[in-house]
Amino acid sequence: MDIMGTNGFYSHDYERTLVGAFLQDSNTYRYLQSLESGDMHCEEHMEIVNAMKDLLAAKVPLDALTVSDALNKGGTLDSVGGVSYLLQAIRYVPTTANIRTYYNKVKELSLRRKLYTLLSNKATVLNDPSVDSDTVVDEVLTKLRALTDDRGEVVRAAQIASATFDDLEKRVKGETTAIMTDLPDLNHVTGGMQKGELTVIGARPGVGKSAFAVGMALFASRKSYRGLVVSREMTDVQYGQRVLSNMADVDGMKIRRGNLETEEWERIGDAINEFAGLPLSFTFRTRTVEELRMVAQHEKDSVGLDVLYVDYLQLMGTKQRTDTEALRLGKISGALKDIALDLNIAVVAMAQVKRTEGRAAVMPILSDLKGSGDIEQDADNVIFLHHPEAADDPSIMPKDRDSFAAYDSNGMQYIAVNVAKQRQGNTGIFGVIFDPAHMRYMCIAR
Repeated sequence: MDIMGTNGFYSHDYERTLVGAFLQDSNTYRYLQSLESGDMHCEEHMEIVNAMKDLLAAKVPLDALTVSDALNKGGTLDSVGGVSYLLQAIRYVPTTANIRTYYNKVKELSLRRKLYTLLSNKATVLNDPSVDSDTVVDEVLTKLRALTDDRGEVVRAAQIASATFDDLEKRVKGETTAIMTDLPDLNHVTGGMQKGELTVIGARPGVGKSAFAVGMALFASRKSYRGLVVSREMTDVQYGQRVLSNMADVDGMKIRRGNLETEEWERIGDAINEFAGLPLSFTFRTRTVEELRMVAQHEKDSVGLDVLYVDYLQLMGTKQRTDTEALRLGKISGALKDIALDLNIAVVAMAQVKRTEGRAAVMPILSDLKGSGDIEQDADNVIFLHHPEAADDPSIMPKDRDSFAAYDSNGMQYIAVNVAKQRQGNTGIFGVIFDPAHMRYMCIAR
C-alpha cells in the first residue's frame, strides 16, 4: 500500500516517522497524547494513532505487537497495511531524538489545512450580500483563536488534579487568583471574582449600579488587574467625572458645575495623575455583544485583560435576529458567559431588575431580572443591590435598624446587598453605605 507523499498541506513521510517514533520509544508518548483528530492527513495514520491512545489510556506499553493486536480487534489492521507497515514505520525513523521536529511539522501542516478550510468557507459565505461582515469577522476570530489555543484538547484527570492543587497552594500562601472588590464584606461572602465566571449585579434604576461598577473597577486596577469598561449609558467625560468624584473625594455636583475650592483642585489633580496610570480601558460606542467580543479579544491580545465590566446588560445589542426581548437578552447573557470562558477573564455585568408597581420596593429576587430567565441561568453569581425605603424593611440587618434614619439625614443611603446566587459558594445578605455625592460604596464599621 502506497500512502506516502508530501505537499504544502500534508507530509505522509513525517506522519509515518512520528508513528514509528511512538512505537519505538516510550519517551515520545507525551506528544502522542497531544495529537487531535485530523492532525494526521492520512486516515490510516490517524487510525493507528487512535489505537495507540486507547492503549495508553489502558496503561498498555506500545510496540508493533500490542498496536497490531488492538487494530486487529477493531477490524482495521489490514486497512492500515498490517504488521508489516508498523515494522516499516519503525525502521523509517532516523532517530527519536528529533521527535519534537517531527511532531511540530505534523501539527503545523494540520493547522494549515484547518486554516485553509476555514477561510475558504468564509470566502464563500461573503459572496452572499445579505451576510453581515462584522459577524463573519467575529466568527473567524473566534475560530482562529480556537485553532491556536488547542481548545478541543482533552484534559486528563491528573492534569486537573495538579492544576487544582497548584491553585490551592497559591491561596494558602496568600497568592490568591481571585479579583477582590472594594467591599471586604462582599469578598468575605463570595471569595472574590473568578476568571471564567459571569457575575451579574442587579438593581432597580437609581440605586447606584454604575457607581458600584466604578468602585470595583478602580479597586481591581489599583491591584494591577487589567480591566475593560463598556458603558452604553454615559459619555467618556461623564464617566470620568464619576471616577474623579470617587478618587478625589469631591462632591460630584461641584465637579459638574466646576465650582471647586483650591484644596479640591489639588485633590483632583492627584486623582487625575493616579487615574491616568491605572491599567483600565474604556469603550463607549460598542453597541453589540459581537463587537464587544472583538474589542475584548483585541485588548486581551494586545495588553492583557483580567476583568470586563458591562454597564449595563439590557442596553447591549446583538446582531443575531430574535423574535422576543427575552431571546435577545438570553443571547447577550450567553455571549458574555462565553467571553468569560473563552478569554479566561472575569465578566461583571450590571443589569436592571423589574420595577415595583404600586407598592414599596422590596429586595429583588432572581425572577425579577428584567427581560430573561437566561440571565439567571448563565450567571455564575447574581448580586442584588436594594435601597430600603423604611427602617422596617426586612432586608435591613437587625443591628443596622437603629442607624438607618441617621444615614439618610447625613446624605447617605443604606444599601442591602444580597448575594442571591453563587454557583460555587455562599449566599447571604449584608448592609453597606452608599455615598451618592462621591459615587462611593463603603462597608459599615462594626
